[in-house]
Amino acid sequence: MILSFISLILNVANPKRSFLGVIEGHEGFHSLERNTYAYPVRGAVLYRFSGNLYFANINIFISDIESALKDDTRVVVVDSGAVCNIDITAADRIAELKKLLDDRGIKLYFASHIGSLNDRFRQLGLGSMVEEGHCRRTIPAALLDAGFTAPYDTENDKESVKEELPVRSFERLEFEWAFGSAADEEMEKYAEKLLVSINSSGNAEEQLTGIINADENWKGMGELDREELLVHLESHLKELSEKLHISEERIEEAIELRKLRLAKSIGVRDPKALKTLREHDRRFEKSLKKHDSKLYEKLLAHRREALDNLRKSNPEFTDLIDDLYKH
Repeated sequence: MILSFISLILNVANPKRSFLGVIEGHEGFHSLERNTYAYPVRGAVLYRFSGNLYFANINIFISDIESALKDDTRVVVVDSGAVCNIDITAADRIAELKKLLDDRGIKLYFASHIGSLNDRFRQLGLGSMVEEGHCRRTIPAALLDAGFTAPYDTENDKESVKEELPVRSFERLEFEWAFGSAADEEMEKYAEKLLVSINSSGNAEEQLTGIINADENWKGMGELDREELLVHLESHLKELSEKLHISEERIEEAIELRKLRLAKSIGVRDPKALKTLREHDRRFEKSLKKHDSKLYEKLLAHRREALDNLRKSNPEFTDLIDDLYKH
C-alpha cells in the first residue's frame, strides 16, 4: 500500500512528457523520441505533458519548454490533452512563462484539452489566454493562429521527408511506437527467443526454414522488420549451428537467400527503400564491429562465401546482390 502510494506520488510529480513532430504523409503529431521519421516543425516547439499541472511538477514543465527554445522559435504549443486541472502555483508560473515568451516574440498556446480546463484558467488568472485565443481545440488550430500552415516545414536536414520515408514506414513506425528507443534491444531479445524455441529433437532443416521464413514467429511484422530480424539472427550463427547441427555456412546462405527475396519484394514497391534498408543494416554491422570485431569479421567471411554460392545457384539475384552489398 505504501509503495503504491509512493509510486503514485512519483508519477504525478514526474509525468510522461515528450516533444512532438510530424511525419510526412501521416496525420497527427508524433513523439520525436519514439518515431524515427518524425521531425520537429521548424520554428515551433510542440510539447506534450501527460498529467495535471501543480506545484510538484510545474518546474519540470517550465524547464522542458525553456530548454527546447531556439533562436528561430516563434511558437510553443502545449498538447494539454491529458491536463485536466492546474493549481494556483502552476497558474502563476505559466503566467510568468507567457510573459517571458511574449518578451521574446514567441506565442504560447495550450491545445487539445477538455473545455473545463479553460474554466480553470479563468478562475486562476489566466483568462486572457482563453480570451485572446491562446487556448485552442487542436494543435493545428494553434499553429494556424500562429501563422503555420500545413504541410509544415520541418527541421529535417534531408531535402524531403517524403522522399526519404521508405515503403515500410508504417511497419517500422509501429514497431518503434511499441518499443520506442528500446526497439533494437527488443529486436535482439526476439532473436534470442527464437534460439530458445529450437527443439533439439525436431527436424533441423524444417526448423531453420520456419525461423527464416517466419512461418509462425513474425505474424504482424512487415517485410523490412523481418529483414532486420534476420540481420540480428546473423550475429547468432554459432548458436544456431550448435542447436540445429547445421553448419554456419549453410545457415548464413539460407539467411542471405531469404534477405534477397525480401529485398526483391520491397524493391518492387519502392526501389528507394532498398537504399534505406542497406543503410540500416550497415549501422547494425558498424555497431557489431565496434562491440565484437572478431564476430563481425567472421560474419563477413560467411557472407562472402554465401553470396558467391548464391550468384551461382540463384543468378537472378546477382544484380540485387551487387546493389545491396556494394561499398
